[in-house]
Amino acid sequence: MMSPLLRHRLRAAALAAAFYAGRAGFAGEGPDAGLTAAERTAVVETVTRSSSLGASLAGSRYRVFAVGTAVTKVAGGVRREAHTLLYDYTNDKTYHVVNDITAGVPGAVIETSALETQLPPHPEESAEARALVQALPQVQQLMRLPDVVLRDGFPVDGASPPCHEHRCLQIQVNQIPPGANGVFLLLVTVDMSARQVVEVREPKRPTSLAR
Repeated sequence: MMSPLLRHRLRAAALAAAFYAGRAGFAGEGPDAGLTAAERTAVVETVTRSSSLGASLAGSRYRVFAVGTAVTKVAGGVRREAHTLLYDYTNDKTYHVVNDITAGVPGAVIETSALETQLPPHPEESAEARALVQALPQVQQLMRLPDVVLRDGFPVDGASPPCHEHRCLQIQVNQIPPGANGVFLLLVTVDMSARQVVEVREPKRPTSLAR
């Protein structure tokens, strides 16, 4: 029989996978979430003020990545749950929080766990990373060229300092002429925890991008 901890970790993995796939509901918007905007706000407020997280998040910079619902079989029936994924940039921790909302929203927090898995970039997070990259003089010069664009990458996992502890994203700077293969110009690593660029890499040789 599957343990509650394993079941909740699988729920968190499903939330993250759905977020990767672009399902709006798990990003906290749309009908798939099973919650109204007001209900999502109530759940998040309960999560961030809970006894398990309130003290850690007080004064911290964090972002809620996803809020979704699930139904779990329990002894005597089923339990309706709200699952929240958030990242604490100050303490560099990913949290998965489960609320029991069977009797109504916001319900009560019944489990809080720290995840080792990197969450996919949140749209607001990607926009913040792009803004930091665009502020680089080297990138500003490249952006004067025709057809140069910034492309979102993925979180950096298991990398060298500071990204072995901090949350980092990579942004690509590419030149993509219409109707032709693009050219990879730069790979920029942004430390989202410190809100600064930590590495700019150029390809050792011209690198084409497949269309």
